[in-house]
Amino acid sequence: MRHVLAALALLSTATGFVTESAGQEERTTWDGVKNALALIHLRAMRPGDGLLLYHSGKEKAVVGRAVVDSAPRTEGTSTVVEMRFEAQLRRPVTLAELKAERDLAGLPLIRNTRLSVMPVTEDEWEAVHRLAGSTGKRPEALPKISRKR
Repeated sequence: MRHVLAALALLSTATGFVTESAGQEERTTWDGVKNALALIHLRAMRPGDGLLLYHSGKEKAVVGRAVVDSAPRTEGTSTVVEMRFEAQLRRPVTLAELKAERDLAGLPLIRNTRLSVMPVTEDEWEAVHRLAGSTGKRPEALPKISRKR
């Protein structure tokens, strides 16, 4: 399994998918991505990839975990993927906490909070879960993403 933040990370201004779905298996279609770089990351998603769910509204925090359920496909003029909610993190990890964590210095979210889909390394995935007091499923295989330090 690879991770996208979640690694791909997905930014969301809506709170319903994570906060109202705790303990439920809910699927949703991720669409509306227009940014060229975010589309590259979205099109690279594969079923089974892990996703970190980041609320970009008032909360500004990683709040949960999901998994990609379908290969990317085109619907009209949009590229979309199906994703399935997995779990809320034990506690939200705020943007301020992410920025303060040395192990997350290379996380794209630190530099660009407006990019809606971005890669996350295995170490970053684990660091976010450690900060949340949660355990993320150990990935079987992650993309070879390296960050310059």
